[in-house]
Amino acid sequence: AEPNDEWLIFYNPKTKLGQPEVQLGIIPGFGGTQRLPRLIGLEKSLDLILSGRSLDAKRAKRMGVLDEVVPAAVAKQAALSYIERRLEKYTDRKEKRSFRPRTLREWILESNPFGRALIFRLAKKSVLARTHGNYPAPLKALEAVRTTQYVGLEKGLAREAKLFGSLVGTPQCKNLIRVFFLQEKLKKKTVGDPAALPMTKAAVIGAGVMGAGITYVLAKAGLSVRLKDIDWMALAKGRGSIGKSMKRLDPKMSRELLQRVSLTTDYSGFRNTDVVIEAAPEILDLKKKLLGELVQHTSDRVIVATNTSSLSVDAMAGSLPHPENVIGMHFFNPVEKMPLVEVIVGEKTVADVTGAVLALTKQIGKIPVVVQDKPGFLVNRVLMPYMNEAALLLEEGVPIPEIDRLMLTFGMPMGPLELFDEVGIDITVHAGETLYEAFGDRMRPAKVVLQLFTEKRLGKKNGLGFYLHAGKSKKPDERGIDVILRRLRQKCDIAVAKRPHGTEALDRMTLVMVNEAVRCIEEGVVESPGEADAAMILGTGFAPFRGGPLRFADETGLSKVVEKLEALANHRGMRFAPAGLLVKHARENKRFT
Repeated sequence: AEPNDEWLIFYNPKTKLGQPEVQLGIIPGFGGTQRLPRLIGLEKSLDLILSGRSLDAKRAKRMGVLDEVVPAAVAKQAALSYIERRLEKYTDRKEKRSFRPRTLREWILESNPFGRALIFRLAKKSVLARTHGNYPAPLKALEAVRTTQYVGLEKGLAREAKLFGSLVGTPQCKNLIRVFFLQEKLKKKTVGDPAALPMTKAAVIGAGVMGAGITYVLAKAGLSVRLKDIDWMALAKGRGSIGKSMKRLDPKMSRELLQRVSLTTDYSGFRNTDVVIEAAPEILDLKKKLLGELVQHTSDRVIVATNTSSLSVDAMAGSLPHPENVIGMHFFNPVEKMPLVEVIVGEKTVADVTGAVLALTKQIGKIPVVVQDKPGFLVNRVLMPYMNEAALLLEEGVPIPEIDRLMLTFGMPMGPLELFDEVGIDITVHAGETLYEAFGDRMRPAKVVLQLFTEKRLGKKNGLGFYLHAGKSKKPDERGIDVILRRLRQKCDIAVAKRPHGTEALDRMTLVMVNEAVRCIEEGVVESPGEADAAMILGTGFAPFRGGPLRFADETGLSKVVEKLEALANHRGMRFAPAGLLVKHARENKRFT
C-alpha cells in the first residue's frame, strides 16, 4: 500500500489485519516496515510491527490502516460504489486522499528528530523487557524502521530485504516456524465423525473462575449456555466475571453473548444440552458426586466433559451409566486468553465423542491436544517437577528473584515461583499430591510449598504466597519466606545443602521438564514429540523460540542432556535419573524432533 492508496474492508468479526512476522522470527517484508510508518505514523506502526499483534477491521480503521469498513452483508453494493469512486478519482486527478489529522502527541513526537529518537529508545527498552534479548526479529524490525527514516522508499526496501534475509536461517526463526506448523496441524486433527454429535447447546457446572471463563468462550462462539452453581450469589459472581471478559467486545456482540447465557441453581434445562462441562473444584469425590447427579437430568447421548488438571477421567466415569460419553477437557487459566485445551481420552471414551470435543475446542477458538488418561496428563506432569525443583532450590538457599530471573532469561513468560502464586498454591498442592501418589519420590512435593499451603499463603488469590501482592504490583516476600525456611530447618525437615550455582540451578529446572516429557512419549501419554512441544508452549509458555522441551533437548544434544542428568542424579538425587528412551536415543544418535 502506498500512502495515497485507499483500502476497503468488508467487516466480519473474524477479519484480522496485522503484521505477525516477528512471531515467526522474521520481520515484515515486502515493504511492511517501510510503508506502515508512512501510512499511520511512527509510534502506532511500531506498536504493530514489534508486537505482531492483529487488529479487527474497526480498530484498523480507527488507527488509520483502512479508509472504509462496511458490513459483509452489503459487500457487493459497497464494492461497486467503491470502484465507481476510484474510477472518478483516476479520471479527475484533482481529488486527493484526505489524510487523518495527527494528534498533538504525534505532532510533538514525530515531527522532530528528538521526539523520534525518544520513540525508538522507548520501543527498544520495551522490546528488551519483553523478550530479554532472546528474539532478534523485533530488534531487527526496529532497526529497519529507524535506519531508513530519511533514505527514501527504494533504499528503505533494500535495507529491509537485507535485514529480512539475515533472520531467515536463525535457530529462533526455524523453531518459531515449526511451532506455527505444529499449531496448524493440531487445528486440523480429527478423530471419528465430529458431525455425528453436533453441538449447539451447552451447560457448565460451577460458576467460579474456570466455569465463568468456559461459559464466556462457549457463548462467544455462538453456543447457548446454561450455567449452574449452588446459589445465586455464586452465579452473580460468575456473571460478573463474564462481564469483565466482555469489556473488549463491541456493545452489540456483548448483548448477543449475554442473551445466550442463562443461570440456574438446579438442573432445569439440562435435558436438551449436547455437552455438559463440569468445572467444580479439583476434589475427586466432589466431582464424582456432581457427575452422578448430573446424568439423572440429561439425555443418554449427552457428552459429559470434566475440566480437570490432574484427576482421572476413568475414575469419574466408572460409576456412570454411559462412560463412553465421558471425556476430559483441561482448560488453562485464564480461559479466555490461554489457547490450549488438553482433551483427555478415557479408556471407554468412544471416537465420535473425542471427535466432537475436538471440533468444539476448535469452534471456541482453542487448540486441542489429545492426551491419555494418565496421572497429570501431559502439561501438568511436565510442569510440576519444574516448579517443585524451583522450590527445592529456594530451600537450598537460592533467593526468589534469582530463581525467577534465571527462567525469565531462559525465555519463560514468568518465573516458577511467581507461577506458583499465579496458579494458586492450593491448586498446585492438590495436583502435586496426585503426581506424588502416582510416581513416588521423584514427584515428592517441596516442604516449603506444603508449609505455605498450611499457613494459607495461597498466592495471588489472597495476596500472600512467595510474593506479596497488592493490586497489580508484587514483590518477593523474602523476609516472610526466610522465616518459614528457618522454622523448617529447626525441625530438621530440610538438610542445608551446598548452594548450587546458576548453571546447575538452570539445568535442574529445565532438564526435569525434558526428562518428564520424554517419559510421556515413552508411555504414550501423547501421540508425538511435536504435540508434546506444542502443548508445553501453548499451555505453559515454554520459550517458543526454543521450540519446546524436546526440541530444546535435541539442540542441546541428547548425549549432553543424559550426561548432565546422570551427574545431577549422582549429586542431587535419583529424581534426575534419565528416562530410558532418552538414554536409548542418545546412544543411537537419534533425535526426537
